[in-house]
Amino acid sequence: MRPIFKFALGLLAFLGLLEAIWFGLLIEPMANWSGQLMQWQQEQIWLSWVGLGLAIIAGLIFLVLLFIALFKRSTTTSLNMKTKHGQLNISRTAVEKSVKYAVQEQHPVTEVDVAVQLLKHKALANAQVNATLTSTTNDLVGASQRIEKTAKRELTERLGVPVKNVDVHLLTVDQRKQPITDVI
Repeated sequence: MRPIFKFALGLLAFLGLLEAIWFGLLIEPMANWSGQLMQWQQEQIWLSWVGLGLAIIAGLIFLVLLFIALFKRSTTTSLNMKTKHGQLNISRTAVEKSVKYAVQEQHPVTEVDVAVQLLKHKALANAQVNATLTSTTNDLVGASQRIEKTAKRELTERLGVPVKNVDVHLLTVDQRKQPITDVI
């Protein structure tokens, strides 16, 4: 999650929490400062319970949003590294393409899709590789492990940062050719 999105989500959650508290205090008759509204609400007992329930639901929703904004790891679309020669910016899409071509060259696969996630503060990389095997093989586990090693090696060489995790999802040609059912 990008830092600006985290900030906006946190601000929205904070405003939502303030709104939920204000609404809860307005609905629950605790003080006589709200005049005719309080009188009408006191006549309609069910209204205060409905309002209090809605305030609790809104508060919980915004509390979850606040926790997501605070504890979700920041990711970035480029890795910025400072060296003695200056600053080097490596694009995430460039790294994805280099891993994709390395996997296609070294393994009998087609339709390779690579998604790399660069963690901002820890300088780590995660990757997910989806591919379709062109040859029939019974050793899918071995093929996926070889593809994982290739992807890790390529990521380590290109980025110069440790690779935390590489997930490989393989399909056989038969699985790829099966018709996909659209649900309307």
